[in-house]
Amino acid sequence: DPEVRKTIFSDIALTYRKYRVGLNAVTPRPSRVDRNVFAELWTKVIMKTELRRDRTYITDNTPYLEYSDTEIKMLDVGEALLISEPKIRFAVPVKVIHYPEYLNEKEKVDYKLPPSKTLSQMDDQLRRIRQAGEN
Repeated sequence: DPEVRKTIFSDIALTYRKYRVGLNAVTPRPSRVDRNVFAELWTKVIMKTELRRDRTYITDNTPYLEYSDTEIKMLDVGEALLISEPKIRFAVPVKVIHYPEYLNEKEKVDYKLPPSKTLSQMDDQLRRIRQAGEN
């Protein structure tokens, strides 16, 4: 269709799947994603969206979400619905943790690793390598 603008995302979603290359879109405005591309996104993590247009687009174009408009609107921070066709044939509620908080709660582990070089030390080493290559 000449009216549809081609992008790298549409190329990946529509062409490269046969090469086992996938695409997952992260967007606050799903209704702006081309319908053909959206249809090829097999795994979707759907988080809360307030805009009716976006919720309608999601529910109209995602299997198993036909009656989930209110549910999508009521999701809390960090909550989402996971759909992964054809393996998961229903919307799975998931809780996404805030990773920095999770790490702070975990007990610190000493892996007995040597200290890392400073950035200035690495820059000096790279400079010497480049100079050696030029000579």
